[in-house]
Amino acid sequence: ACCVDQSPAKRQKVGPLISTPAIFENLIDQLQFTKIFHCVERCELTLSLGIPQIINLEISEYAIGELKACANGQCDNFAIKLREDVHKYKKDHSNCREFGYKQVGHTAYYCSDCMDLLQTCHCN
Repeated sequence: ACCVDQSPAKRQKVGPLISTPAIFENLIDQLQFTKIFHCVERCELTLSLGIPQIINLEISEYAIGELKACANGQCDNFAIKLREDVHKYKKDHSNCREFGYKQVGHTAYYCSDCMDLLQTCHCN
């Protein structure tokens, strides 16, 4: 099983924790990325299949964030919001394409497929 406490003998066989690159500016996002990476790296299936570290880094990077259901009631997609987005996302939505979603207020998110459906916004 992945991400369970392992005996010291098992941990020694796996090896020491590998340092992860600093990908995220937000500390909480970076810590979440690091925890997921270490979990994936030490997973029995990862070890038995010899999955390359670069794949595990990619898996960990894309596992970060919060899923927000698209505010378009006819859409089943999600937007993925990182904590660091809070400081970068512009309220006038001028950079929403960089994030792949459009945030309206504090609770409504439109996915990349639906963001252009919202023509006017009273967010400012």
